[in-house]
Amino acid sequence: MTWPVLFPVNATGGGGQKELNILSMSNIDITKSSNKNRLYAHAFIGALFYGFVMYTIFRECIFYINLRQAFLLSPTYAKRISSRTVLFTSVPAAYLEEGKLRKLFSDSVKNLWIAGTTKELDDLVEERDKVAMKLEGAEVKLIKAVNKERLKAIKNGASAEKPAPSNDAEPGQVAARWIPQKSRPTHRLG
Repeated sequence: MTWPVLFPVNATGGGGQKELNILSMSNIDITKSSNKNRLYAHAFIGALFYGFVMYTIFRECIFYINLRQAFLLSPTYAKRISSRTVLFTSVPAAYLEEGKLRKLFSDSVKNLWIAGTTKELDDLVEERDKVAMKLEGAEVKLIKAVNKERLKAIKNGASAEKPAPSNDAEPGQVAARWIPQKSRPTHRLG
């Protein structure tokens, strides 16, 4: 769309440019009064191209809306529980009773559940996260210590080969090869 119009406008602009520069807007000599109107071609084509892009986006948006509506109205989707479930958050305290909510929504409500507070669960999750972070920190500390000792042993001429893994080996045996049990990181729970 832009090439057939702007190519001749720029190429015959009289700006004296060379090579591929004759195809750009810089080849239009605006000192001549007859060439000033050539710049309007760029503005017009730009507006036309922008309009085409916006039209395409709008058309695809309408297509997507129609496709979504067709899916939501299909019998397959209507059978799903998620198509008939609504979650309300931030319900005012005055409506936190089942009777009041049933009165508000009349017969359209089949099942109604009011969630209670989860402070105890939130506290347990927070405590578990803290313990998990402690454990991960201790594992990283152990890995760094084992690697430091391994590198020191390699520097002193020891073999860096891993021993053949056995199926009944405990997970800590690899670390035990490089550092003693008393040098391992520890932490207390509770």
